[in-house]
Amino acid sequence: MKQIGISILVLILMVFPFYGSATITLHNDEGILFDPLDDYSNIEIHENCTIEDGAVTIIYGSDVHTYTLLNENCTAYERKDMLPIFFISQFFGPNIGTEREFNSSQINAMVHLNDGKITTSTASGNYLVPLQHFHFHTTAASGSVSRIVISWNGSFNSGSVKVFAWDYSARNGKGMWKRIGSFITTGENNIILLASSSNYVSNTGDVDIILVPALNYLKPPTKVTTDYISIEIKAVQCRPSAFLITKPIEPAHIWRWESVLWNGTTPNGTRIRCQILYENESIIDSIEGNNRGFTDSPLSLSMLSGSSYKKIRLKFCLETQDQRFAPVLSDYTLLWQLEDKKWKDSLTASRIEERTNNRIVSIPINLPHGYWWNKFYADYNGSITFKILDESKKVLMDNIEPGDNLSALCTRTIRLYAELDNNASIENWSVTFEESKDAPEFGHFTSEFVNNPKVSFTINATDDEPGLLPSSAKYKLEYRKNGTSVIFASSWLPARCSGDNCTKEVQITTPKINLFYEPSIEDILDLHGEKNLSLYSVRFYIEDMAGNAGESERYRISMDVMPPSSHLIETEDIAFKHRYESVVIKAWADDDKTGIASVALYFAYSSDNKTFDEPEIYDVDTAPPWEWAFTPEKSGYYRLFPVATDNAGNRENLKSNGLTLLFDINNPSKPIFDSKILWLTSNSIDSVRFEDDLKLNSIEYKLKDERIWHKIADNLNSSFYNGTWRLSDIDWENMEDGIQYLVYFNVTDIAGNRYVTQDDSDALIIAKDTRFPVAQIDRVETWQWKIPFEITTYANDVGSGIKSISLYYQHSPDNRTWSEWRLYNTTGKEGEQVWKFSAPDGDGYYR
Repeated sequence: MKQIGISILVLILMVFPFYGSATITLHNDEGILFDPLDDYSNIEIHENCTIEDGAVTIIYGSDVHTYTLLNENCTAYERKDMLPIFFISQFFGPNIGTEREFNSSQINAMVHLNDGKITTSTASGNYLVPLQHFHFHTTAASGSVSRIVISWNGSFNSGSVKVFAWDYSARNGKGMWKRIGSFITTGENNIILLASSSNYVSNTGDVDIILVPALNYLKPPTKVTTDYISIEIKAVQCRPSAFLITKPIEPAHIWRWESVLWNGTTPNGTRIRCQILYENESIIDSIEGNNRGFTDSPLSLSMLSGSSYKKIRLKFCLETQDQRFAPVLSDYTLLWQLEDKKWKDSLTASRIEERTNNRIVSIPINLPHGYWWNKFYADYNGSITFKILDESKKVLMDNIEPGDNLSALCTRTIRLYAELDNNASIENWSVTFEESKDAPEFGHFTSEFVNNPKVSFTINATDDEPGLLPSSAKYKLEYRKNGTSVIFASSWLPARCSGDNCTKEVQITTPKINLFYEPSIEDILDLHGEKNLSLYSVRFYIEDMAGNAGESERYRISMDVMPPSSHLIETEDIAFKHRYESVVIKAWADDDKTGIASVALYFAYSSDNKTFDEPEIYDVDTAPPWEWAFTPEKSGYYRLFPVATDNAGNRENLKSNGLTLLFDINNPSKPIFDSKILWLTSNSIDSVRFEDDLKLNSIEYKLKDERIWHKIADNLNSSFYNGTWRLSDIDWENMEDGIQYLVYFNVTDIAGNRYVTQDDSDALIIAKDTRFPVAQIDRVETWQWKIPFEITTYANDVGSGIKSISLYYQHSPDNRTWSEWRLYNTTGKEGEQVWKFSAPDGDGYYR
């Protein structure tokens, strides 16, 4: 034998004889109690049930019920134009064409005997008769009815009233109206149906009766009046419910309870519910859902420790909505585990769900509360492949070996799977657990203050190991009667929760919750008619994968719908104009109820202090004092104002006014001019452009090495200046012709930022040139007969130099009258120049 595990497990593979036994079988060494329900040996209390043929079922008995038109789904109709020979229409029903339903007052008049209220139907013609049709809906099943008694009190003005009932079994189930009797006297009358009474009850418990009076030939029209009508039905059927409670079950040795399993049959409309009780027969409410009971087998009891719950009882409730059919409980099995921190089985039939020659699958194994998966062990012979499956038999771990660690699993329920080769066998297999006791923790809660009558709440939850079970998230509400200390508390309600199993952090969110009374609140609270209430608190719950439950603190909820208020604190040290610097902006904010959560500083930008852009948020301060170091991104006008938000989320509106500050964050630009020498013939200069990214204020100049600045322009209030300005008369007079001078500039913007020429490379170079250039022309022969002929000129300038030389001429045909001076050509060459003159005006005289 192959021995594997941390200890030697010596167990005997047993084939239990109790599955065919007539009495309860207890195996303390395996943690199994099986009751085949052949007798009451382990049943202490039972009601409305009996044991027959090795199973429990609900007892049958006779019930008598009376139905009037006030019962649910019961009503009455009339038709006024029927032929006296009714059998012509006997195949059409139970609904009759063109019949009209009586109104509520007419129906109520036929409910109570001799109350002075009646309902009369009158034929619409002398040779027609009226008809009254009564429809009763009962809880009886057609096959169980043994007697129907029809009681009628009324009157008619003809010889008799025929009574018909719809036979649901006639014509192979198609049905037809059958005459079941007649009333020949007015007043109280009865018709009793016995042998065939079940034929007049549908599968859904409906009974239809028609009264048709005989034709009154002598004094038409024919009438029939009903004061009272009812039917009494006697049926043999099972009771609607039954239950049994076992004797206290106390194992000799137990670590934890494992599960309870039961077998039975539940036809449509029936069910079997299982509940777990204390020894004193009260419900163990630590099992979620135990008050309602459980209908699915097996039922895990892994949340119950043997030390806290030494004795328990089982209660089985058998219930039916259709009393023709009853559920049947065949047997039940109770399982528990003996050894600490271990699930172990020697392949008992109770813990094996599927078994073939080469494959074995266990029943679901559930994590005990406060524990996590540890290791897998097995004692076996031969070649076996072990696997871990989930509850739906999907493979979670393949080819595992005894001793393998299971802590990486992310589920609360597993199955063991074995695939055996040839003659391999398993003596026992087991799963060990390790304690995991730390409960989940809760973090940020959205807000205890709300400003809306319907709001969702959100909270974060965390768990390091083994992670969270999002599907377990719940919330609980408390409402308080206004002006009192009376509290109405809900049960735990399912919440929305993001994340997968074993995730470390989740967000739990409630649905939209009414802060004040709405009729829907009564779905979760028993208010006893109270409507003057408000939401008082909310609380959250979540479990980790080991079943440890975390509950948040109770968050008190306060309603606040009024926005807070705020304004900037304007101090004398905050000037209007600012250069590139941070300005400390301070604000005051107040809220009369929930307090200030944050204050945001907004700004609106303008380049001209007239038209401002849409406000933008600069920064948010979340704690007092409310202040910011405001630093603009570009020059311009900034309108600043605060916007406060309180702890309920109320936010004050954006303001239309505020504190306006001018920021010019850049120095004026370097003046723009040509880097070449600027030759001046006078002291006027118009070739320099001054600029600022916002607005210029003043411009000054001085010649290098001079001390005095001379004003060019002042109070400009413009982003540029390119006007004409003059050198001072003194500077101009002191300048010598042809000598270069450097001009320095001092430019100031409206915020006081300055540009000052720092060195010669940035200075404007000027030179004075007040002397005219000299130009000469050589003499030429007076008479020229060949063209073009040459003319030689010479030009020079001792100042700025020659820019251009132009040759002009005058023409005369007679040497007496001369033309205006005309430009012949221009050249930029300085010094001697030879011109080719081609006499452009023809023969004549030129000068």
